[in-house]
Amino acid sequence: MGLPAEAKLFTQKIAWQNQRIILTTAPRLQESIELRWQSIVAAHPGVTDECILVQILVRDSFDRLLDGAVDPIESDCWRSFLAYLALQVANRILRITYTRLEDLEDIQSICLGTISHLDRFFTGFDLNRNLESDLLSRLKAYGYRSIQYSAYPKVRKFFNDPNIGRSLRGLFNRYSDCMIKDALSNEGGSQTQIERDLRLCKCAREYLRQTGRRIDRLRTQDFDSIGDLYRTIYGDAPPPVAKRLEQIGGAISKFTSPPQIVSSNTLIGSKGSAPNYTLENTLPSAKPQPDEYLESQERSQQWQQLFKLGDRWLSEHTHAHDRDILLLRYGFDLNQTPIGNILKKDQATICRSLRQIHRRIAEHLTQAMNPGADVPSAMVLELTIELLAENFTSFDIYQQIDRTIIQELATSISALTSWMKQTENRQRSLEPELVDRIRRRLERITHK
Repeated sequence: MGLPAEAKLFTQKIAWQNQRIILTTAPRLQESIELRWQSIVAAHPGVTDECILVQILVRDSFDRLLDGAVDPIESDCWRSFLAYLALQVANRILRITYTRLEDLEDIQSICLGTISHLDRFFTGFDLNRNLESDLLSRLKAYGYRSIQYSAYPKVRKFFNDPNIGRSLRGLFNRYSDCMIKDALSNEGGSQTQIERDLRLCKCAREYLRQTGRRIDRLRTQDFDSIGDLYRTIYGDAPPPVAKRLEQIGGAISKFTSPPQIVSSNTLIGSKGSAPNYTLENTLPSAKPQPDEYLESQERSQQWQQLFKLGDRWLSEHTHAHDRDILLLRYGFDLNQTPIGNILKKDQATICRSLRQIHRRIAEHLTQAMNPGADVPSAMVLELTIELLAENFTSFDIYQQIDRTIIQELATSISALTSWMKQTENRQRSLEPELVDRIRRRLERITHK
């Protein structure tokens, strides 16, 4: 069974084409997804419904993402999925802003910027509420809305237009009566009509207050109820509520939108000057440029290679004592002194052990990246420490530890850390019971 179209959303990378950002297939990601797909197909021989198998694939990967057990390649797969949604949102924003096609690159950059923190992106997604539903569709909807809501404030600021992405029908609720009156006066409305419109806006606000409804969720019956409230309060027949609120919103939008004095791509300078240039050419861009996206992807690929090299070295060349030190330092962020107390060593010994591990990993990375170099540079040593600090919990030596033991260690170390922060304990030896508890957990890992 071939890879379905829905699964291909996880196999793409950002590329640059004809002044816009596009997605193109990433062979490394496609290979990873295809292997997992074939594994799922083989594990469920009785399932012939492609949609069900896709849900299994997505659920398995999403569970690991929430648990923090996702590997770097799989992280890129989820970035591919979110990049697809970000570009969809960008196209939608372009259509509703009626702006130039040349502005698509700016909008795309803003939308892609909203997905930079993958570890926090799905924090608000309630998996328990979606267990019985189409998980992929729910994730698409959640991702699209999250990107859209995050992008709109930046788009409004970029185009200096506070109304982008907002329904005309709901703009009355964002502005004062004074501003609405000025906007309607600017349209040439009579004083009588302006007063009726202000009354209608007050009734609509009162209805929202009484019902707790959101302005973008109002339906026909809601507008009928606003009309009834208008009739009750003022004893007068209301105008067509929905239509008039939209007309009021149009007046507000026109009045508050920035004036279009000159297009940013209008040629400026004397007619005889060569080459001609535009206002756009004179301004630095604050957004990431396409070549920066490509450079970021290249750095990501290089980092993945370093991760693989470091992961293999740690699995093959470290013993139990080294792994205990690395676990306490980079898995639980303990300093050298409490590590020494737990492992019954002095701080200097722990410091020396860490330096030796760093140097040996750096030598391995140096040989892989620059076979002609004799010794690792200071930059590679810094890179090694960064690699351990940012990725330790993704390395095999951590992933192979039983989750129950990890949780027990986390609880005990958290208690120890809280104990050490107390002022009266700063000059005392570490709490023996907590230290002994941590040692016993470490021994369970060693003798597993």
